[in-house]
Amino acid sequence: MRRVIGRVHSRLRLRIIASVARPREAKYLGIKIGAPVLIRENTWLVDPEGPIQYGKSIYRGDRYQMDLEFSSWPQGQPLAGR
Repeated sequence: MRRVIGRVHSRLRLRIIASVARPREAKYLGIKIGAPVLIRENTWLVDPEGPIQYGKSIYRGDRYQMDLEFSSWPQGQPLAGR
């Protein structure tokens, strides 16, 4: 991002939703219609401009694992070397 817009991401908004597979999703995931799925939506934001990237992924409910690691920086401080 720094190379493209001269800025780095300020924030990440992540949302995970439990749902069931619709016909098209079931076909691509190799599961039955109505089987459990998890939907992950993420939005990268740069302050004060707002969102710069959005992504949505759908995962089989029986094969999903997520590991998250978050770091925090002091408010208003630049991310050195990023």
